[in-house]
Amino acid sequence: MRRNERPITQDGFRQSEGAPSLYKTFRALTVGLGLLAFTSTISAKADTQSPRVAEVVASLSKGHFMENVAVSRENDLYITDYVGRTILQYREGEGLRLVQRLDVYPVGIAAHETGFVVSAHSGSLMAGVGNTGQNVILELDADGKVTDTFAVPGARFLNGLAQIANDQFIVADSALGIIYLVDTAQNTAQRWLDDERLAPADPHSPVPAANGIKLNDGLAYISNSSKRLLLTVPADDPRPDSIKVVLSGVTIDDFVFANDGHIFAATHSHEVLCISDQFDVSVFANQDQSIAGATAAAIVERKEGAYLYVVGDGGLFEGLELQPPAIVRLPLSGDSTCRH
Repeated sequence: MRRNERPITQDGFRQSEGAPSLYKTFRALTVGLGLLAFTSTISAKADTQSPRVAEVVASLSKGHFMENVAVSRENDLYITDYVGRTILQYREGEGLRLVQRLDVYPVGIAAHETGFVVSAHSGSLMAGVGNTGQNVILELDADGKVTDTFAVPGARFLNGLAQIANDQFIVADSALGIIYLVDTAQNTAQRWLDDERLAPADPHSPVPAANGIKLNDGLAYISNSSKRLLLTVPADDPRPDSIKVVLSGVTIDDFVFANDGHIFAATHSHEVLCISDQFDVSVFANQDQSIAGATAAAIVERKEGAYLYVVGDGGLFEGLELQPPAIVRLPLSGDSTCRH
């Protein structure tokens, strides 16, 4: 085991210094604004299937914030811990371990051919949206080690990202309602899409606007958590007049596509949604399956079948009753994705 890699357990991984006070500060801010983040008031069809078999495969101590997840070529999960300022790896059969400490706060993570790209803040969002400092892009190798860093001038809240071409990624700015096109070969960033539907409902709200981004069938799908929208735009023709609202009235943080076109969406509350290719919404998992502050999800295909892995913050951001942030594994059904 390398010097800066060690197994992580709930007891062995210390709670980040200052996490309780950060939580109190952030909760006071959101209560003062009357905007408790990601309050879930979805209108989703009840899931009448039998209870899903869920397993908590790893967890951190209370106060950590597993923000996003990407899957490596070896089917390992690489996870950003925002408050802990670390990159974590989960490997089936071996558990969770620390692979990289950072001097910035990591947010979104996307895998590509030779490693990962991460969006990050030099200041903590937990102190308020205006306190994220310099926003940067990190490049990581296949082992999760930082190989390069560059700033995105003017960015205020870099968040979700997705690879759109070789060395090119689209990255959401959740405060400005802008999608940037980032070139990691040239270390440059330029505006890719700018529209009112990507912007916050309230510019003073801590709830992210443009948030998760995924590509599917030639379209870029973008969630706006603040306005409770799911949008699409052609990936090869990103113009405001080509944006479509495909779902409204549903709070979505990050999300992942299944092979059949279904979407699994984290709500940053205690639910994971399944959205059909016709945009019908049902609750796939909730607190009964140990979901707490779900932030992102990933699908991993294994020999015995496909699994959905859900990461979360244990309720830290929304001000819910605090739980240990966990990785929850749920099996996916072979005949219908929205069933277990």
